[in-house]
Amino acid sequence: MGMRSRFVRATVPSLLVAALLAASCTSGDSSDDRGDGAGTTAPTDDADAGPRTSGFAARASDYLATAVDADVSNSGDRDKVWHAVAELAADPGGDAPVDLAVADLDTITQRIADFEDTTDFDLIALVNLWFRSDHGKRLADDTRDHVRQLILGFKYWYDEPQPEGTIDQRWYWSENHQILYHVLELLAGEEFAEETFTNSGTTGAEHAAHAEPLVRRWVTERAKYGFSEWYSNVYYQEDLEAVVALAEFSTDDELATLGAIATDMVLYDLASHTFRGAFGATHGRSYKKDKMTALDEDTWDVSKLVLDDAAEPYRSEFGAVFLASATRYRPPAVLGEIVADDGDRPTADDPGGIVERARHSLPIDPLAPVTPDPAGPDGLAFDDHDNLMLWWGMGALTPWQTVVESTAEMTKYNLWASELFSPFKPFEPIVKASPPETVRNLAQSLAPQLNIGLLSEVNTYTWRSDGTMLSTAQDYRKGQASQQHHIWQATLSPDAQVFTTHPRTPTEAGTPWHENTDDWTGNASMPRSAQVRNVNISIYAPLFASEDVLQGSYQPYTHAYLPQDHFDEVVGDGNWTFARLGDAYLALYSWRAPEWKSYDPATTDTNGMTEPFELVAAGGPNNVWITELGSKRAYGSFGEFRTAVAADAPRVTPLGDPAVYSTAFDVAWTSPSLGPLTFGWDRPLTAGGEDVPLAGYPRIDSPWAQVEFGSTDYVVKSGRETLRFDVTAPSRESSAEQ
Repeated sequence: MGMRSRFVRATVPSLLVAALLAASCTSGDSSDDRGDGAGTTAPTDDADAGPRTSGFAARASDYLATAVDADVSNSGDRDKVWHAVAELAADPGGDAPVDLAVADLDTITQRIADFEDTTDFDLIALVNLWFRSDHGKRLADDTRDHVRQLILGFKYWYDEPQPEGTIDQRWYWSENHQILYHVLELLAGEEFAEETFTNSGTTGAEHAAHAEPLVRRWVTERAKYGFSEWYSNVYYQEDLEAVVALAEFSTDDELATLGAIATDMVLYDLASHTFRGAFGATHGRSYKKDKMTALDEDTWDVSKLVLDDAAEPYRSEFGAVFLASATRYRPPAVLGEIVADDGDRPTADDPGGIVERARHSLPIDPLAPVTPDPAGPDGLAFDDHDNLMLWWGMGALTPWQTVVESTAEMTKYNLWASELFSPFKPFEPIVKASPPETVRNLAQSLAPQLNIGLLSEVNTYTWRSDGTMLSTAQDYRKGQASQQHHIWQATLSPDAQVFTTHPRTPTEAGTPWHENTDDWTGNASMPRSAQVRNVNISIYAPLFASEDVLQGSYQPYTHAYLPQDHFDEVVGDGNWTFARLGDAYLALYSWRAPEWKSYDPATTDTNGMTEPFELVAAGGPNNVWITELGSKRAYGSFGEFRTAVAADAPRVTPLGDPAVYSTAFDVAWTSPSLGPLTFGWDRPLTAGGEDVPLAGYPRIDSPWAQVEFGSTDYVVKSGRETLRFDVTAPSRESSAEQ
C-alpha cells in the first residue's frame, strides 16, 4: 500500500487544479486514440442539475502534488512506479521522461519471473505507468522497452502455459484477483493487439477477446449479487485499482462504462458504510493490520479523497494515486450526500439514525446433507465449468457441492503444488483415489472447519447516527471456522472501534502489530450475530472441538477489542463494560465475566497504546456478547446511560452444559432504547415482540436506493443528487460529478 507516513496537503499548482477541474466537467474525451469510455456518462434530467462540485478535483491535485514531492529513494519498486504515475498525471502536458530506471523495477521483475502471488498488484501499477506516460513515450528508452516486455511476457490466467520447472504461486481466483487479471489482460490485449505475447504465444487481440466476456460477467455479477468480499477494507482497494483502470484506459466505450459503473458500486458501499472516515462495516475479508484502527485500512486514502469525511490526514503518499490521476472517471456527487446523511437525531424515545440492509453473494451451505445433483442458486449449476470461477471467487472451493469440480481443476493444472493450495495437500491422494461420492461426503463431514474462506450469501445490517455506527453480518455461518471474516463492529471514531472474536491464537510477545496473526484476524469459530438498529447480540458456540481443528487448536475464550486509549472514559460494572467518546456512549456485556488483559509495551507491540485494549471472557469458547450504542442527546449524562442499560440484567440460558464448548444460549434483555429483545442459537431475533428479519434482504435497502437482488438497474438518490446505471446495455447517468 505504499508508505504509511502521515503527511499534510501540499500547495497545489494552479494550472493542475484548472486541468483537473476542467476534466471533471467534460465528457471524458482525451487527445489520444482511446475510446470515450466513462465519457458515456450523461447528466440526468434533474431540474436542479448544474455545475456543482465538491472539491474532489482540488483534493486530487493536492494528493498528486504530495505524491510528487515524496522521497522514494528508499522505497519499494511499486511505490516508485506510483510516484512516477503521479509525476506524469501532475504534468499531463509535459514531454520530459520521468526518472524511473530499469533498476528501480528489479524486485517487480524478479517477482513476475518467479510467478509470485500479488504480481497483479505490481502489473496494474505498470499499466497505469504505461498509459499515463503516453504509451511509454515519457519513459526512458530502456525503461519503456523493459515495461513493454513485462506486459507482453506476463501470465494473465492460470490456464496459460507454465514454464517447465517452475511453480505458479499466484492466486488468480478471489474476487479482487479475478477482476485485476481480466482487466490487465484486456488492456494489454487492446494496447498490443498485433503483438505476440511471449508466455501464451497468442496475440494481443486474442487476449482481449478472452478477457472481454470475463470482465463483462464479473461486473454483471457484482451488480446482481453484490460482492462476496463484502465491504472489504483491504480488497475494495484492489477492485478499485482494476475497475478505475478499465474506465480510464479501455478503447471500448461499453467496457469503459462498465468500469465506471463498477467503480460507482464500490464507492457507494464506502459512502454508505463510512463514519468519520472509518469504513467501519462488517467485512467479508479483513486482517488485524487493517481493522484495529481505520487509519490502517487500505481504503483509507481513497475514502478520504472521494468522501472527505475524515479530519485525520492521509496515510500514504501513493494509495490513491490511481484515482487522483483519473481524468475520464469522476465520482458522482451523490456519494457526498450519502456519507453526510446520519438520519434522524436521537431522542429519549428513539435512537434515531439510518439503516441500510443489503445482500451480497450467493447461498452455498456446506453443512447441508449430500444429495445427488444439487440445484445451484439462481439457476447456476454447481457442476458447470463455466460457473467454476464464480464459486471460486466466493472462496467456495471445498463445499461438497463444488469440491469434485474444484479438485478436478486442481489436478488438471497441478495446483496442488502451489504454496497457497498447501492446506489441501493432505487430501490429494484421497481425492485422486476416491469416487466423487466419497469426496463429497468427506467434504461435508469436515465442513464446519474446512471452509474457512467461504464467502457465501450474507445479509448485512448497518445503523449510522451522528455519533456512532454499528454493522453486522446477520446470522452468518454460525459456529463455523473463519479465515478473515469480520462479523460485527461498533465505530465511534477511526481509532475507537469495538468488536469481538473467538481467537485461534493468543497475542504473542515480539509479534509486530501489523502482521496478520490469528489473535485478531478472522475467527476460530463465528458467532450467530444479529443486529436491530443500535443493538447487537452475538452468541458463540463452536461446531467442533479445539483438538479437531484442521488449522490447529483454538483458544478457550472469546475476547473483545476495546482500546481504552482512544476513549475518554471506560467504566466496568460487573459483566458490563461502558465506554464514552465525547457525547457518544457504548455498553458491552459478556455473559462470562470479562477481564482486562495487560501487555507490556516493552515486549509486546501494542501499536502505541499504553492502556489495556483486550477484554478476555475466560471459561470457554462459547459465550454471549451484547452491545448497545447511545448518546448524550438520548440519555443525558454517561452515568444516566450506564444506569439505564444496567437496569435490566440480560437473561442468558445455556442450552446444555456451558462447560461443553458447543453449548449455545438463548438470550432475553430489555434494551433501554428498543425495549424487550430476544434471540437464540436457533431462535429468531425479536424486538418489542416482533420478529426482525435476518435474511432475504434486497440487494440494497436504504434511504438512498431500493435495488432488488438480481437486478442490474440501479437508481441512487440523496438530496438533489441522483445516479442511475444499468450494466445490461451499459449506461450511466449522474446529476453531477464531484
